[in-house]
Amino acid sequence: MTKVKDIISEIEKVAPASFAEDFDNVGLLLGDCEAEVKKVLLCLDADENTAKEAAAKGADMIISHHPLIFHPLKDLCFLKSAGRCMKTLIKSDIAVYSAHTNMDIAEGGLNDLVAKKLSLKVISDLAFGEKERTCGRICEADMALGELADRVKESYKLPYVRYAGDEKRMIKTVAVCSGSGRGLTDDVIKRGADVYITGDLTYSDIRNLSENGVSYIEVGHFDSEISVTEIFKGIIEKSFPDIEILISEEENIVKTV
Repeated sequence: MTKVKDIISEIEKVAPASFAEDFDNVGLLLGDCEAEVKKVLLCLDADENTAKEAAAKGADMIISHHPLIFHPLKDLCFLKSAGRCMKTLIKSDIAVYSAHTNMDIAEGGLNDLVAKKLSLKVISDLAFGEKERTCGRICEADMALGELADRVKESYKLPYVRYAGDEKRMIKTVAVCSGSGRGLTDDVIKRGADVYITGDLTYSDIRNLSENGVSYIEVGHFDSEISVTEIFKGIIEKSFPDIEILISEEENIVKTV
């Protein structure tokens, strides 16, 4: 019999909870670690929609990247989305485990998957810190910015990508960060990267990069991180072949026309 704690143990062999940033909230966020698991739903966002999906499909556990609880909850009113989400999960006895920045940081985690999808060779972690591992990656490249932007577009099957910089500029050093890369722009500049590929930045962040000689390619937050389900799936398939794995049908809430 596979228990919630067994699945958590295998995920944290890859992405220890100790890797998570101090601001983060990772781990078992709802449910009983001793509960039996026969079916799991893998997703990016643990929210009202994925809670309903998990309940409808009979999942015992949700494994998400973005934490079920990130900002402190002041109430669980059922008139609000957070309250309705919790009500659905508790009534259906669904445990929720979230691996967020620890999975971003881990070797073989989400940032390494970004580099792999773009066929970039990882040289080192992007950020500097006291921990064993830090977020983002510095990679090698040898192509023009426009060619790299096309590769991002094709690799992630995007209708378009936003970028800043001269498309003919030759790129040798690439900084990558899945999701929002706002907190790492100073590290990108210090590392002398030619371009920064991340999920999203503010206009001011992009200007700051440009003024310091760094080009920019935007993947989109959802698109840069939804492939985390591939990592979760690989871990569970290897260790728990009897567990039924469901990939959420969630879609990017940001649309293009």
